Amino acid sequence: PGTSGKYGTKEKDIVLDITKRVGRLLEKNTGIKVVYTRTEDIYIPVWKRNKIANEAGGKVFVSIHINSNPNRKVKGFDTYFFSSAYSAEAIEVAARENSVIEFEEKKINYEKLSMERKITATMASSMFLKESEALAALIQKELDKILSTPNRGVKQAGFYVLSGASMPCVLVEGGFVSNPSEEKNLKSPAYRKKIVEAIYKAIVKFKSSRGIRLDNRPIGVFDSGLGGLTVVKALKELLPNESIIYFGDTARLPYGVKSKDLVKQYSIQIAKFLIKKNAKIIIIACNTATAMALNVLRNKFSSIPIIGVIEPGVQQAILKTKNKHIGVIGTIATISSNAYEKSIKEKNTEIKVISKACPLFVPFVEEGWNQGIALNEIMEHYLSIFNNNIDILILGCTHYPLLKNTISQHIKNITLIDSAYTVARDAHKELQKNSLLKHDNKPGSLYCYVTDLPMRFEKLAKIFLDAEIHNVDVINDF
Repeated sequence: PGTSGKYGTKEKDIVLDITKRVGRLLEKNTGIKVVYTRTEDIYIPVWKRNKIANEAGGKVFVSIHINSNPNRKVKGFDTYFFSSAYSAEAIEVAARENSVIEFEEKKINYEKLSMERKITATMASSMFLKESEALAALIQKELDKILSTPNRGVKQAGFYVLSGASMPCVLVEGGFVSNPSEEKNLKSPAYRKKIVEAIYKAIVKFKSSRGIRLDNRPIGVFDSGLGGLTVVKALKELLPNESIIYFGDTARLPYGVKSKDLVKQYSIQIAKFLIKKNAKIIIIACNTATAMALNVLRNKFSSIPIIGVIEPGVQQAILKTKNKHIGVIGTIATISSNAYEKSIKEKNTEIKVISKACPLFVPFVEEGWNQGIALNEIMEHYLSIFNNNIDILILGCTHYPLLKNTISQHIKNITLIDSAYTVARDAHKELQKNSLLKHDNKPGSLYCYVTDLPMRFEKLAKIFLDAEIHNVDVINDF
């Protein structure tokens, strides 16, 4: 798909060159992570382009195009944002861009997209509409400063490529390849550079002017059950103004007995859900999911920071150990995966690691029993191997921080690494590094989603969070 000018200049070649050059400028000069819908001469279905942007957790979506018109005298540049088309000309441009779907095999993706339904379904709030218009205006202004061709203005139209983008989104038409004089310009690398610089400057200015608002998005946290609420508790104590979305996959727990492929599949589903809820960072508050799916999620959703529970605890333990002997306790699945030991050895091969599975700790926590004769006997059985052998013990399960005081009574002169608090500290650093911290003093909200509402949910939630939970939704289809 695409058109060519009188002198054989191909629209698709111009667009790909401009897009990649804008991306390189942004990554080199600002550190902004750029996700491309394509980086080579291949066709990406229109419906899939904004899907890529959504799954990447993009903050803005810019679709770059070069225009064409049967009337070769028409020339100039314009920028569109998604809405009902208000002029015959805008409708014509949208129809021309949308006609590319005729080259696609699966046209069913577009059959139910009337203009009115697209507007209702895709603009989550007037916030994106206004911000899309603001971004379009900035791009048009920068193009006008540097190009001598006619400024055709900011317009609204119903482009398929923009429908469904859950973020500010615009479509830029950088000129008409059908106009012989503009085709010659567009063929010139120096002229394309002007378009590149204009789009780049506009995006940077937009980011600068909108940075504070974008920071108010929630932190996303997920676990196979409710144990991850200990991480939520630590986050709320460290970052009380941040809002949090918690996802507990209670219908499919425990993850420890599932295959690696299945855990990856579940983790990708949940990450997509959190991104759709506008999460600005994702925390995997599950040791099994961290061990099996962290790298997969980071590769698939590369534009959003993703933190697991293993690395923060490991780094803290290595920093604090004096005798280079570190202990790890966790569930059978976590200890069997050797995830902690591998991570420690990757950073320091001289450290000796002693690991112990403590499977009975979880049921005690979920019964609310954090002390007593039975628990003391079990702890004595599990923890005796650590005395006089280590100076650091990593609590490698999100349930275990609730037993911290009792564990301390059974091990002498050993420092405990609380995975929940180390993760919260790392999240704080990551938010700070990426300028994502919330910038107001209003207390944050907590929203919980579970795949099944387990018996004793309120009791368990209160055990883990040490507070009542009011906003809970059961999600069956996500």
